[in-house]
Amino acid sequence: MGHPHPRPNPPGPGAEPARIRTLTLVDSAGLGREVHPLLAVDTLPGIGELAVLISRMPGGDLHALARRPGQLVTSTATARAMFGPYGQRQILLDRLPALTMPTLIVWGDRDYLLPVQQAHAAVKRLPRGQLSVFPECGHLPHIEHPDRFATVLGTWLTGALQGQTMTELSSS
Repeated sequence: MGHPHPRPNPPGPGAEPARIRTLTLVDSAGLGREVHPLLAVDTLPGIGELAVLISRMPGGDLHALARRPGQLVTSTATARAMFGPYGQRQILLDRLPALTMPTLIVWGDRDYLLPVQQAHAAVKRLPRGQLSVFPECGHLPHIEHPDRFATVLGTWLTGALQGQTMTELSSS
């Protein structure tokens, strides 16, 4: 049974920008068309399911996150919603100049899913954007380097809320 007065979808970040004090994007989709070719192929019917089956075979070297129950199936469904055979379905670069709140982009320099060039292109379009690229890091900086991620985010949030940039913070 449905609710008699369904609530509309919550507004996106652009709907009430005054309510958002800061924004952090971590290896975010939507910042460029390009994706790793295998990710694009994984979105094709049957291929994603095959990848899940192969990953379950003995001897598969999966990241600990991928071993969680349902993770691969969910990741395949998410990939199909966001990506297609020709790359990312929705590109939001042209909307970034409207984000006037301080915005931090965190990216791994060895992200094989979404190229780091997308982070560099995105930060150039943000009026108050900062970029932190983690060396020796793939697509999951918050998982691969949690201590560094917490430090960078904490330092940035402190400065952003006080109106400073990361450059000003690191020189003080």
